[in-house]
Amino acid sequence: MPLFQQSCAPCHGEQGDGHGLVALDRPARSFQTGAFSFGNTPAALFRTIEHGIGGTPMPAFAESLSAEQIQSLVQVVLDFGPEVKAASAEDAVFVVEDRPLAIRGTMDPVADGCERIPRGLLVGGLDGLSFQYNTEDLRLLAVRQGGFALRKDWENRGGDPLQPLGHILFLVDGGHPQSMWVLSADNQTSLPLFAQLKATEALAEEIVVEYDLLRQGRPIAKVRERGRLHTRGGWIGIQRHFEVTLLESMAGKIQLRDILGGGHQRQFLAHGSARWVDIEPYGACLIAVKETPSSNPKASFDVVQELYFGQNPSPQNLKAWEEAE
Repeated sequence: MPLFQQSCAPCHGEQGDGHGLVALDRPARSFQTGAFSFGNTPAALFRTIEHGIGGTPMPAFAESLSAEQIQSLVQVVLDFGPEVKAASAEDAVFVVEDRPLAIRGTMDPVADGCERIPRGLLVGGLDGLSFQYNTEDLRLLAVRQGGFALRKDWENRGGDPLQPLGHILFLVDGGHPQSMWVLSADNQTSLPLFAQLKATEALAEEIVVEYDLLRQGRPIAKVRERGRLHTRGGWIGIQRHFEVTLLESMAGKIQLRDILGGGHQRQFLAHGSARWVDIEPYGACLIAVKETPSSNPKASFDVVQELYFGQNPSPQNLKAWEEAE
């Protein structure tokens, strides 16, 4: 396996166990498990080796290796893994049962007029919600509820996109979200920050999405994000928790962009941490953002963003919401 030793072993190890000689910011994939981000069929592995995985140390080999060489590496990688059994159509349906799941793949547009998602990420928790991202700049596109995903790309040798099964509960900015984070130098100037996916981590009930925030190509902060279904004072909504670690001092403040974008503001609540907006097609929505020092000694601060919709405000339910804080 000279080609494997030269091209793959430095990171993935001579036995394909993920223990190579090159120091990485997170362990390389172990081929022995047979689990891969974009599928374990020969066609899927060929594409991964050919194009690499954006936002990770995995490079593209399209220019340095021939198609025949890549195909030979695919076979070596498969030989390291467990025996692959013939799969039925039911095996391609991913169901979140006793642990949260995260899968990546090409996805269809989330709405009419939106673009196809070449590198998508879908994370699902035990609460029945799944969060759909575009990993090219780590933007949240939609929050879904219900089923998780159908890996049609495995069914047709990589030709079909991954299909989320949950219905869209909330579509961010109509499927055209801007950067989630900005660097605010003052009240007049806000610089969008590019988010680069680093890893996903499964907790007991939800997935943590970890990424760097870049300014001029340089990481200035690390974010660990997780989302879940949330109830408060009789309200049901979505909560997103962001744990932010600053990597350097800077002139300005890193801030989370409003998930509701340009929705028309109706009123402020008395304590100022939440507001009502009108946004189509959801009507009146309540959004609350709270920033606090992080309870994690390794992090700088936490941001919690809550979004509730489905009922109109009243003195009674607003009071219940505020008292439950």
